[in-house]
Amino acid sequence: MASGTGTHVVSRQVFTFGTNHLHPVEGWCLRNYFVEAPAGMNHDEARVWVMDHFGINWAFQYPNRIEAGVDIWKLQLLEVNW
Repeated sequence: MASGTGTHVVSRQVFTFGTNHLHPVEGWCLRNYFVEAPAGMNHDEARVWVMDHFGINWAFQYPNRIEAGVDIWKLQLLEVNW
């Protein structure tokens, strides 16, 4: 539980992209974006999820936003809705 809040913070698996990775539907570069697997997925389930949506076109998998450097690198969240 997060201290003093009474809520449980669930970490979600994060995937980042490289300069040669393109949006699978619209074709634009994903280099400054990241996606989060649905809450509750373990490492392997999240990897299957990202492969279903992006194939092999992603760079790295992280256990959370902090490890991925989302704030440091000013990455933008890409909503997966296809």
